[in-house]
Amino acid sequence: AEGGVMEIATEEGIWVVPQGRAVWIPAAVTHSVYVIQAVTIHSLYIAPEVQTGLSENCRVLAVSELLRALLAAAMAIPVEYVMDGRDGLIMRLILHELESMPLLPLHAPMPRDARLRAICQSIIETPSRTETLDQWGALVGATARTLANLFRAETGLSFGHWRRQARLIEAIRRLAKGQAVGAIAGDLGYRSESAFIAMFRRSLGTTPAHYFDIVR
Repeated sequence: AEGGVMEIATEEGIWVVPQGRAVWIPAAVTHSVYVIQAVTIHSLYIAPEVQTGLSENCRVLAVSELLRALLAAAMAIPVEYVMDGRDGLIMRLILHELESMPLLPLHAPMPRDARLRAICQSIIETPSRTETLDQWGALVGATARTLANLFRAETGLSFGHWRRQARLIEAIRRLAKGQAVGAIAGDLGYRSESAFIAMFRRSLGTTPAHYFDIVR
């Protein structure tokens, strides 16, 4: 995404992709793209048989200055090009650079268990919800221990970590729309603006107010 913000959704979860970031979508993964803020997209298509070293799951990736320059150069390369020439070298370097890009925590994996999906969907719809696993267990008919174990088994995250990820994604959506940091903090269930800012900084390395400055 060269400008704006988009969101990718699959059966496995949701990924938010701000400007200056990219999303890796493996071959044959059915997905939807939603525009959160008017977005300019550059798409790179890789043949399924090419070994990329990337995950079999969708991932949000950082985009280095080198990778951005390589993608810009690739736009001038014809569909059929000489593999052993300059064009082929650019394409191979793109693959190497992609593999080295750090992953970003802009993903909320969706579990398959119906009880967990109900909890996750409720939090996505109302991210300010603060129920504990005991309280959720009473609502969906399971013990807190069962839910905690299922969360780790099906998402790879603890319940608390998953909720933070969901709130982080919602925060990016709202920041892209120009909402005030204080209003976002309250809507996401944080007791104070400073607590929200601290969570955001730990996750993404900067404050909400400056996030879109560094990803341009």
